[in-house]
Parts: sequence; structure tokens; C-alpha cells
Amino acid sequence: MLCAQGVAAPLMLSSFLLQLVRANLTSGCLITSDILSCTNLGLKKVPEKLPVMVATVDLNHNHLEHIKEGSFAGLPNLDTVRLAHNQLSKLTPGTFRNTSNIRHLDLSSNQLNIIEDHYFQELVGIKELLLYNNRIVTVESKALSGLSNLRKAYLSHNRLTDFPFFSIQQHPNLITLDLSSNRMPNLPVEAITALTEKIHRQEEEPFNTGFTTLLGCVVSLVLVLMYLYLTPCRCWCRKQPLPATPSPANECSAQSSILTPTPPATTEGSGRKVSNNKHVVFLEPIEKAQNGRPRAALALEHPKLAVTRSDADSVTSVFSDTTIVP
Repeated sequence: MLCAQGVAAPLMLSSFLLQLVRANLTSGCLITSDILSCTNLGLKKVPEKLPVMVATVDLNHNHLEHIKEGSFAGLPNLDTVRLAHNQLSKLTPGTFRNTSNIRHLDLSSNQLNIIEDHYFQELVGIKELLLYNNRIVTVESKALSGLSNLRKAYLSHNRLTDFPFFSIQQHPNLITLDLSSNRMPNLPVEAITALTEKIHRQEEEPFNTGFTTLLGCVVSLVLVLMYLYLTPCRCWCRKQPLPATPSPANECSAQSSILTPTPPATTEGSGRKVSNNKHVVFLEPIEKAQNGRPRAALALEHPKLAVTRSDADSVTSVFSDTTIVP
């Protein structure tokens, strides 16, 4: 028994893959999981022999002018059909035969003129119907009457001058009916007020997505501002640093050069600290002098040096006191 099951599973998988490959080869469609995408292929008809297991068929942006009867039949998992941006001007009877599982149908941006009674009568489970951006002039009285599960219907940007509001009075699940951007000269107030309460006022959501997003942005902004501008609280229990003891100045040896990247902090006057800038100081031996001149002992030891220095001093004094005339 286990062996039979182990053989049956690969056979089913191989048959499914064979169907997918055949669909790809015939129409150039792409398949991802249970989604069949045939967009922007210039198709003029719906591909035949669609994979049985698909749940979404996307035929947007093609050149479909008509759909054959039963084109979507035999697809038990089919949930969404997208036929937007084509050239459909009408739907033949039986287009959606045996497709009661369809929940979302997109026929927007086509060339539909009249929504006839038979168009959607077989879509008993449909919840969302997109018919905006067409050329719809008339919606027949029974076109939407049998769609009891319909929740959202979009017919904006058409050429409607009237709408059969009475045909949707018995739709308990209808919450959105979009008739904006049409050519209706006036609205039948009595017919609109006779609709169910849900269509007038949409159910309030306790956690609206837009509100929660805005609240999250505000909280994030407050946290960022607190991080940038608010100083942290002081901890008074922390020990205060001990005051630095001033080090005696000019304790460096006069026989060596001193490189001090960060000289010790000393104070001058009443508590003023010396600048901590980097300095390079070269010190030379200082001899005892009298009025800035060497003692006479140096002259006695080196008489020639004394004569030379005295001559230089006299010349310097002459040039410093008299004006030189060329």
C-alpha cells in the first residue's frame, strides 16, 4: 500500500508539471505556484487547456476581443480572473459557465457598452466586481440582482446616466458601490435611502491600518527627538572626581629638550589653568649675566673673543643710533 502511494504521488506531480509545460509552450505564460500569468503577450483569445490546479488567471494587458463559452470551465480552484486592459466589448452567453467559485473578477479598462442580464448570473459566489474605466452606458435591471454575495462593485469612469438601485436592495453583504465620474444628472434619493445600512456606512475597523501606521510614525519621531536632544539623567550617587593637584612648573632639566604632548595642568593667578595645547620647548644652559652681558671672566679667559664681541657691539650701537646716508 505504501509503495503504491509512493508511486502515485510522483505520477500526479509529473502529470501536473506536464500540463504546466504544455500551457507554457502553447501560450508563453508564466506559472508560479497556483498563479497563471499571461500578461503583455498580445493574446487575442484565452489559452486552451489551462492547468487544472490554478487559482488565479491573469490575462491583463492583451488584445482579447471575445471569450469563448466555457473558457474557464473545469477549474475547481479558480478564485480570481483578471481581464483588465483588453478590447472586450461584450461577453458571450456561457462565458463563465461552471465557474461558481470565482470570487474576484476584473473587467476594468475594456470597451464594454452594456452590462446585460446574463453576464454574471452564473457567478453566484462573486464578492468583488471591477467594471471601472469602460464605456458602459446601461446596466440592465437584472445584471446584478442574483449576486447575493457581492461586497464591492466599482463602476466609476463610465458613461452611466442611470443605475438600477432597486436591483441591489436585497444584497445584505454589499458595502461599496462606486459610481463616481459618470454622467448621472441626478440621483434618486428614495432609491438610495432604501438600500441597506451597510452600504451607507462602512463597518468601522477597530485597528485601522492608516491610523496604526500614523501612530507608529509619531512614536518613532518622538523617540528620535528624545535621543538627539534630551540629556541623560544625572546620577547623584556617582563619586565626584578628585581635584587634580597642580604640578610644579619649570621642573624640566635645562640640559635636554622636552617634548610634551599634553603638559601638566598648572594654574596661574586665581585658579586659571594654563592652555593644554601642545608645545615643543628647547632649553639651553643659562649663564650668569650682568645686565644681559657675560661677565668679565669670559673676556679674561678669551681675550680675542672679547675684542670681537666689543667691536660688534660698537658697530651695532652705531647703526642703531645714527641714520645711514648713502
